[in-house]
Amino acid sequence: MLITKAVLAALQTSVSQVFRSAYRDTATPVDTLATVVASTHSIETYGWMQRLLAMREWIGPRVKQGLATQAYTLKNKSFEATLACDREEIEDDSLGLFEPRAAELGRVAARIWFQLLVDSLIAGTTALGFDGLAFFSASHTLNPAAVQSNLLTPTPLNVTLTDVGDTANMVTINAAVAAMRNFVGEDGRRLGVNPTHIVVAPSRALAVRRVLNTTLISGGSTNVFNGYLQILEIPELDDFASGANWYIADLSAPIKPLILQKRKEVELVAKTSLTDDNVFLNREFIWGVDCRGVAGYGPWWLMAKGN
Repeated sequence: MLITKAVLAALQTSVSQVFRSAYRDTATPVDTLATVVASTHSIETYGWMQRLLAMREWIGPRVKQGLATQAYTLKNKSFEATLACDREEIEDDSLGLFEPRAAELGRVAARIWFQLLVDSLIAGTTALGFDGLAFFSASHTLNPAAVQSNLLTPTPLNVTLTDVGDTANMVTINAAVAAMRNFVGEDGRRLGVNPTHIVVAPSRALAVRRVLNTTLISGGSTNVFNGYLQILEIPELDDFASGANWYIADLSAPIKPLILQKRKEVELVAKTSLTDDNVFLNREFIWGVDCRGVAGYGPWWLMAKGN
């Protein structure tokens, strides 16, 4: 097939449509896990919100509840993926063999933001959060009376699919939820944390479903844990510590436990002109995607980690 401007235009339209369709259809729980922030600079600085706003009896002048002077910064990073197609594939009318690769490029591009969040989640025992401590730490100092911990270790989930295993998981999950509900702020009052989700690897999901998604337990008794928490599976957690790490999170508030900072959305760029160096010198048509952003941490009291 002779490659003409019309053929190249049709090629570009086809690749763009396949890419965008795959990008659109690849769903990820980004908005569930993270507060998404539009970035306008290379580095964004966040004032640390020490606690959620609270009502007080109005005696005397108003008391302003603002942000503390402590700052938290996130520097944007750049990401790219590039796809090449040999000119002869087009000349031989093999576009049908190329389109699956364009679809895969769309899927990979759609998952980059979620992957950044997963990486931050896994790094949470060492990467620093708002208070200068690891996001998951046993030494958070928000409470003036004592330190507080969102690092619930050792707290393994039992993967044995038996009544004994179910009971053990009920106790473990309930203890984690209770600990989070008891988090307090600078005034000694509870922060109002209400966990809504448990985040697990697929290797732990079946055992957790037996506890949280069944109506009856052994002997026909009503399962009071049915619907207690929503289950969010993240396959990448099975690649880290054999899936043993799990998390409890309050994802009900506008502010989430993770931050996704976007400087530049995913953009598809084509180099398919016959006069482009890659075509003229290397006989390659190239499509590239790129974006800029970074993931970080919100309030530590909205998520706790167990293993």
